[in-house]
Amino acid sequence: MSLYAQPVEDFGIWASVGYGKDISEKFDIAISQEVRMEENALLMGRTFTQLGIDYKVKRWIRLGLNYRFSLNRRRDGTYGHRHRIMTDLVLRTYQRQFAITYRGRLQSEIRTYNYPREFGFAPVWDFRNTLKVNYRLNRYIEPYINLDLRFLLRDPDAPRFSGVDRTRIVVGADMLLAEGRVLGLFFLTNQYWNIDDGRRIYVIGMEFNFGDDRPLIGN
Repeated sequence: MSLYAQPVEDFGIWASVGYGKDISEKFDIAISQEVRMEENALLMGRTFTQLGIDYKVKRWIRLGLNYRFSLNRRRDGTYGHRHRIMTDLVLRTYQRQFAITYRGRLQSEIRTYNYPREFGFAPVWDFRNTLKVNYRLNRYIEPYINLDLRFLLRDPDAPRFSGVDRTRIVVGADMLLAEGRVLGLFFLTNQYWNIDDGRRIYVIGMEFNFGDDRPLIGN
């Protein structure tokens, strides 16, 4: 007999700041810091620092390599250390006032400090498909919608499952400020599938980016 639990719903506030720098015509680097408040925005669910480098193959195609160190809150209240490597393929096209961006991301993550040794050092593999559509309303405001579908390829903690384990929908707007600064506001819904609690979170977020190059798609 199978039992299906009701989804666990939560509210969160996410905030991030990022800096990008062109180091040549083809290469740029970026660093970002993000904090995610969860449990009705009362507790820090996660914070991470991310470093990345992009290679511009052509105007419409990029390759990326990123490293992320994160602290994730566990059920016992402690924070576990996670290390993630991500490789990206980013495609972008322009249609009048629209910009359409696709990112395919293969990521591998290990869990170390404060995680059980049985599974902590075995990598979790995911493949993410993200599609973002921007609309240039005027010189200063770009509303957008972002759809993200994550496939779990391998998790030693759940060896019997592989497939779609999370969907994410983001609706927001970027405000283009002076000197390469961009302030973004968004609403996000994150739904986890095929796990015990079926967790769903609703998020209000803010991101501020500055430097030479704005990110095509967020984290």
